[in-house]
Amino acid sequence: TRVEHFANRYEGMKSIILAQDFSSTTTNNGTAVSFVSNLDVALYTIRESPFFGSGLGGHETMYGRRFAGTLFEKDWFFELNRKSAHSLSIRILSELGVLGFLAFILYFIMHRVKRKENYFHFVVFLACLSHFLCKSLKLGGFIDYGTPFFFCLIMVNYSIFINQRKVGS
Repeated sequence: TRVEHFANRYEGMKSIILAQDFSSTTTNNGTAVSFVSNLDVALYTIRESPFFGSGLGGHETMYGRRFAGTLFEKDWFFELNRKSAHSLSIRILSELGVLGFLAFILYFIMHRVKRKENYFHFVVFLACLSHFLCKSLKLGGFIDYGTPFFFCLIMVNYSIFINQRKVGS
C-alpha cells in the first residue's frame, strides 16, 4: 500500500542519517539513498565553496570527490541520480551555493501574487510554484519537464498583474 511505501522510504532515510552510511546494507530503498547522498554532496560543496557552490554542472564532479575512496563507491546505489542531484533544490544549492539558492527563493517571493490582490494571477503563480515544489522532492534537471517555461510564466504572470494594477489605479 501507499502507507507502507511511504513508511519504507521514511525508515530508509532515518536509518541512513543515523548510521551515516549510504550503502545498500543500511536500506534497500534507492530513493532514500539518492536523496540523502546527494544532499550530503550539496552540504559538502557548501563547506568547500559556501557562496558560489561548484558552478553549473559541478554537482557531478563534487559527488565523485565526496565519495572518492569510501566504501560507498563500490555500492550498488553509488551514483544513483548523480547527474541530477536527485532534486532541483539540492542541485541549485550544490551548484550555485548559498547565494544562488537564496536568489532562487527570492525570485518566488518577489514574483508572488497574493490571493486577495488578484485571484486569477494567484492561481497561475501557485500552479507554477507547484512545479518547483514537486521538483524539490525529485528531478533535478534545469531544463526538463518544462522548468524554463514555468520560470518564465511566473515572470510574465507577475508583469501582467503589475500592468493591470497600474491601469486600474
